[in-house]
Amino acid sequence: MRYLPEKTIEYLEKNGYDAQRDHDCYEALKNYLKDEGHKKNLKDFSKNLLNDYMALIGKMELRFEEMSQLSETDALTQVFNPMKMQSVIDIEWSRGKRYHSPLSLILFEIDGWHEIIEEHNQEKANQTLATLAGMIKKNIRTTDVLGRWYGEAFILVVPTTNNVQAEWLAQKLRKTIESATFDTVGSLTCSFGVADRDAAMDVDDWVMILEMALRKAKEKGRNLVVDYETITNEAE
Repeated sequence: MRYLPEKTIEYLEKNGYDAQRDHDCYEALKNYLKDEGHKKNLKDFSKNLLNDYMALIGKMELRFEEMSQLSETDALTQVFNPMKMQSVIDIEWSRGKRYHSPLSLILFEIDGWHEIIEEHNQEKANQTLATLAGMIKKNIRTTDVLGRWYGEAFILVVPTTNNVQAEWLAQKLRKTIESATFDTVGSLTCSFGVADRDAAMDVDDWVMILEMALRKAKEKGRNLVVDYETITNEAE
């Protein structure tokens, strides 16, 4: 206790403090740290402790990433859920507007969904949704974003793509689905609506005209692709 004033030491000793014991502990610790073997043990302990800490941080980051993915992913189809897709649409809309780049949306829906459920049951219908999502992902670019929009409908965000190119992609997907055989339900078809970004519209109007294009495809007989501009030209 040499580093404390003498009066302080006297006070502490009166109240049960043992200065000699403190000195002995200090000397023992000093001698322990002088020993090379003990130094190595202490260094190894610190290294292991740091490694354990870093491993724990890694597990926490992985868990956080998994939880984030779960909050954004549709559990059945393993593509983005509607909330995440709305966020993607908003972001891509703003980016397209800022850089004056083309941008399109494709909305498609399985034809005769309720009939499929009645004929094959809900479980097989759900499996078909998952299979369809996997099929679409194999036939789009890595920059395209696929998500489940509602029930039997999916939405596809297609950056740097005008309506002509988006309609071509939709036709390609339509034919791929039409020619495929699904283990669960056999064959099926989808109807498609296409709309590219119009600078005169806001994002909500954009989604609305996309849904109008899909409805038109259903009304015209299903298994069709309808571009919103076609509807506009017909009205004129």
